Amino acid sequence: MSNKPQAYEPAEGYKYQILTKYAGEKAYEHCDYARDDADKKHLLNEYRLAYGAAFKFKTILLPQKYWKDKGELTKAQALANFRLYNVDWLKENKKDIPARRQAWHDYTDMLCKDGQITKEQYNTWDNPF
Repeated sequence: MSNKPQAYEPAEGYKYQILTKYAGEKAYEHCDYARDDADKKHLLNEYRLAYGAAFKFKTILLPQKYWKDKGELTKAQALANFRLYNVDWLKENKKDIPARRQAWHDYTDMLCKDGQITKEQYNTWDNPF
C-alpha cells in the first residue's frame, strides 16, 4: 500500500483537496477542499494554526473537470434573475441610481456567499446600473 495521498470523492467547483495526518500516522485523511490558490493558502494557514505542529498537510490538484462548479451563474443569468425578482422595486426606484447600484452589489454579494458565483465573478463583474 502506498503512502501517497489519494483524492477522496472530489467535489465540483474545487481545484484542490486538502489532506492531513497526525505525526506517526501512515495515511492521510480528507480535511477540506479549496476553490483556488488563494483559498488553499488561507485554509492551510488556518488549519496549521488550529491543528498544531503535530499535523502534516498535503494538497492534491484535482482533475480539471472538477474545477468549475456547474451551478455557477453567468452575469446575464444573474442580471435576469435580479430584474425578475425586483421588478416592482426597480420600477419604483427607476431614477435612484445609487440605490439600484447598491441593490445589485448586495445581490451579487449574496450570490457569492451562497456559492452561486465565484469570488472572481463577484470581483470582476461591472455594475449594470
